[in-house]
Amino acid sequence: MATLPPTPSLEAHWFDGRSARANRVLLQVEGDTLCLRSPQDGHTLNHYPMRSVRWPERTRHGARIAQLPDGGSLQAMAPSQWDAWLQATGHQGRWVEKAQLSWRATLGAAVVMVLLLGALWQWGLPWAAREVVAFAPRSVDQAIGQRALAELDGRLMRPSRLPLAYRQQLAQRFQQALDRHRLQPAHPATTARWDHSATVSVVFRQSRIGPNALALPDGTLVLTDELVDLVERREDVLLGVLAHEWGHVQARHSVRQLFQAGALGLMASAALGDFSGLVSALPVLLGQMAYSRELEREADDSAIAVLKANGISPAVMTTLFERLEKHGRAPDDAADNSWLGIAFSSHPATHERIKRFSQAAPAQ
Repeated sequence: MATLPPTPSLEAHWFDGRSARANRVLLQVEGDTLCLRSPQDGHTLNHYPMRSVRWPERTRHGARIAQLPDGGSLQAMAPSQWDAWLQATGHQGRWVEKAQLSWRATLGAAVVMVLLLGALWQWGLPWAAREVVAFAPRSVDQAIGQRALAELDGRLMRPSRLPLAYRQQLAQRFQQALDRHRLQPAHPATTARWDHSATVSVVFRQSRIGPNALALPDGTLVLTDELVDLVERREDVLLGVLAHEWGHVQARHSVRQLFQAGALGLMASAALGDFSGLVSALPVLLGQMAYSRELEREADDSAIAVLKANGISPAVMTTLFERLEKHGRAPDDAADNSWLGIAFSSHPATHERIKRFSQAAPAQ
């Protein structure tokens, strides 16, 4: 009958859980039992089922301490010898341990993490923002919008220099244009997205951000004097601009983006341990917010719908895009160089928007 090879042994420190004194023992495995023997005479001091021992994870560095079921512990004298002994006894570490020690698994985990974070940013947070905003009362929009306008007036805006009569006339004309649009049958794709009950008001400002239009969550549409001058006060174009911004208000894009950016900021602050900039960043966030391309396309749909309802060809907006693009490229106009306006930032490409509005125009 063949003789089985001797069970490998390992010298270790044994703490019995009753005293702080370490006892030197020899560890041996017999079947599914861990035996602790005296290194002097080989006498068995104690034994435990292998499955009852909490074995430490294998790492490149650090101590190896096994927890025994009776409150005691075993500590390796040499971690590398411990690992080799465990492997020789047939003990199989958990898959997590193997993955931690594999550069391929580490690289794969890093790739998966990047993909998951990308999916969270691209789809997860926008979905969560839509769900949260759907249950948020309009009072939230009002509070944020009023605070944002006050901050913008204090930092980026100055009173308009346009004649009061002109401002009142354009604001009234836009309100009439909205009223005509609301009388039109709603498109099925937009009924669940737009809230036509939201109030709207148009304000005019001189600004340090050049030709621009902004939509604040409370329904305040900010139109800069510079943009009015850029299009030479063309009413049809300005109505399209305001309708675009109105689309953001109806779909509550600002609050959705604010929630999304706030969630990212909170996660970053938690990771970096800095919560100091969350509240103070609110007006800057609203002023420089980069709407996603899809939200901008939704707002463009709003502009197209309002213009059509008022018998205005959507193609008039091509004038705006062409002039804004030319203005943005002007090298000698640094004071008015703005990249957060209606035609830039994360908006769709200018040529795409020109094509979109041109194709929406009625055939001649």
